[in-house]
Amino acid sequence: MSSLTLSPAQSFVSRDTHPCRAHSRHDRVSARGNDAEIWENLNGAIASSSGFERWRSERSADAEIQSLSKEQQVRIYLRETLETLAY
Repeated sequence: MSSLTLSPAQSFVSRDTHPCRAHSRHDRVSARGNDAEIWENLNGAIASSSGFERWRSERSADAEIQSLSKEQQVRIYLRETLETLAY
């Protein structure tokens, strides 16, 4: 087993540094951008899934659902699916 040796500069932790705050604000902003990209890709994959298409066709007479954007429909589909799984 090898041991990790830190130099004094590497092992120094200031009072302002906390492990939970290891990422900078820039990292958090960047992560939100990645989250948006991930959601966009996930949203598209769900919208093209057979389960979503079946759910949507079952609600074809519901004008309120049909008037919503595809993203809003995906959110409702996910919420209903998760509620069903929770039972």
